Amino acid sequence: MKETKVIIEKNSEVADSIYEATLLLDEPAQDIWAGKFLNVSVGDGSHILKRPFGISDYDAKGEKVKFCYQVRGEGTEKLSKLKCGTELMATLPLGNGFLLDKNWKKIAILAGGMGVCPFGGMGKSYPDKHFVAYLGFRNKKAECLTKRISRFADLRIVYDDEPLENAKNAVELFLNEYESENFDAILCCGPKPMFRALKNAIENRKIDIPCFVSLEERMGCGVGACLVCVCKQAKAEGNVRVCKDGPVFPISEVEL
Repeated sequence: MKETKVIIEKNSEVADSIYEATLLLDEPAQDIWAGKFLNVSVGDGSHILKRPFGISDYDAKGEKVKFCYQVRGEGTEKLSKLKCGTELMATLPLGNGFLLDKNWKKIAILAGGMGVCPFGGMGKSYPDKHFVAYLGFRNKKAECLTKRISRFADLRIVYDDEPLENAKNAVELFLNEYESENFDAILCCGPKPMFRALKNAIENRKIDIPCFVSLEERMGCGVGACLVCVCKQAKAEGNVRVCKDGPVFPISEVEL
């Protein structure tokens, strides 16, 4: 983890109100892999706190990183207007990403909406794995990163406004195939209702393979000091910090 100066190389809309920014780092970053995130300033004095965003891609030398964001408030609106060459400050890489066992060969990715973002660099992090990605978007205009993910994963896609006959969302897409696919693990990122549906299905169907979820919470510091992003543990007393202890957790260990 290190605070560094970054320069915007590219900042463009990749789907309806969804942007991806490419940052050139002042110094190469170490230990970046899929599931980690960064905190980045938005370029003015009126928004003091940096914003946390999942790293959606990176280069092998750690000299460039990409992150996606949806325009939802003043901070992200400001970000969307920043031009190439703009200097910002960023802290990265943060959190714990997806750590995959060397013996896992075939892995299911489940993502809803902006939940696709942490998986953009998965192929670089784990080039030896076979991924099948079950992705859900509200409509085709909201679809993003699918071309990148298709380079390392088999794709299954469903839209809220065009549900399939046997699947209305990414979880149902996965459940239709999991028995025949022989997955070694499940990775998931998306809204909390998606996590709950997956957790219920795992319990009800007795799916006995590891499942990890990447959580998203409001954050202040991003390094575990402010306790804004705490989440209750499911099997023990107390809380965990999404920024410091996560954002990736076994699905059975956190309340959703």
